[in-house]
Amino acid sequence: MEILLNNPVYMWLAFGAALILIEVFTVPGLGLFLGGIGAITTGILITVKLIDANNIIEQISCFFGVTTITTIILWRTIKKFRIRQAHKNPIQLNNMVGATAIIGKDGLKKDQLGQAHWSGTIMNAILDAQSKVDFLPADSQVTIKSVTGTTLIVIEK
Repeated sequence: MEILLNNPVYMWLAFGAALILIEVFTVPGLGLFLGGIGAITTGILITVKLIDANNIIEQISCFFGVTTITTIILWRTIKKFRIRQAHKNPIQLNNMVGATAIIGKDGLKKDQLGQAHWSGTIMNAILDAQSKVDFLPADSQVTIKSVTGTTLIVIEK
């Protein structure tokens, strides 16, 4: 641990690796990944002596600068890639269609946004417009008819 704290190269490399690992295992998105790239790049730039190992202001500026630049360059590219992958693989959402969900504690009224539990997740839900009932009480089982964005369109079982 002492080596890590006394050597800024190791500190930046460990910080970058930690950010990337947190992104991979806990918080999906891009922010921490891009910060990890910035930290690792800062460590590399200290190693090749483009940044002074004793100047913390220069190191922090490099970290934020590289993170900002990589965000500007890679954000749109990665976002487009993810959208393309989602369109190639629409089955990702369709695995929900036909599944059973449980209505949340406030019940679900027709034409009003409510909540339903599906696969351990609380999601927004709307009762299908063609449903024969106007209200479903809490804990009712429903079938997911379709998914629009992050909202489940459900019908009574």
